[in-house]
Amino acid sequence: MSLIDIRDLTIYYKSYCALDHVNLRIESGDFVGIVGPNGSGKTTLVKSIFGYIQPHEGSVTVKPNTVIGYVPQFSTFNPHFPINVFEVVLNGTLPSPIRYFYHYTEKNKADVKAILNQLKITHLTKKPINQLSGGQLQKVLIARALVTHPDLLILDEPTASLDVDAKEDIYRLLAKLNKEMTILLVSHDISMMKHYVKTFACVNQSLHIHDNNDQLDFAHFEDLY
Repeated sequence: MSLIDIRDLTIYYKSYCALDHVNLRIESGDFVGIVGPNGSGKTTLVKSIFGYIQPHEGSVTVKPNTVIGYVPQFSTFNPHFPINVFEVVLNGTLPSPIRYFYHYTEKNKADVKAILNQLKITHLTKKPINQLSGGQLQKVLIARALVTHPDLLILDEPTASLDVDAKEDIYRLLAKLNKEMTILLVSHDISMMKHYVKTFACVNQSLHIHDNNDQLDFAHFEDLY
C-alpha cells in the first residue's frame, strides 16, 4: 500500500477550482518536490493530505498509522516569541489534540536531546530563538517535526529567504533524513531541488509527475512561474 494515495482529487473554493482531478502516489522512501506558481494549489494539496480540506471529488488515502511531521514556512513562525530552542523542539511532543495541564515526560525530553544531537545543534539548546540565524531556525523547526519520529516529513518552503550556503546545508540534511523517512517538499527553488529530489510533482490546478533524471528539461519548469 502506498504511503499516500491521491485519486482524482478535486477541490473548489466557491466557484474557483484549486485542484482538478489530481492523482499522486507517494511511496515509502520517496523524496517528492512539489513545484508550481503561487496560487497553483500546492498548499491546498498539502492541506488535503492532513485532512484540513475535504475533497469535492476524489479521495486522499493515508496509510494507517502513518506519522506525519510538518515544517511550516519560516514566515508563519514568530521568531520573537520568548522561548529557547529546547522548548521549541519539546513543543513538538505535545499530543494532538492538545490536553490542558499536559506534563512533558522524561522520555519527551530525552527525545528532544537525541534529535538536537542528530541534527548537530546541541550547542543551540538554550539559545533564544530570536538570536538564531535563518538557517539555524529552520533546523530547529525541522527538529520539532522530527521529535515525533515521522514516517513522512512535509516541508513548506523550508529554504525561503536563506542564503545559498544555508540552503545547501538544509538540502544536505534532507537528503540524509531521506534515508530514514519519506519527504514531501514544497518549494520554488527548482535550481537547488533538482540535485536532491527523486520526483517532481508540477501543480497548476492539475498535476504532472516527472522523474528526476538527466533527460528532464528544467526549462519547462521555469515556464510555470
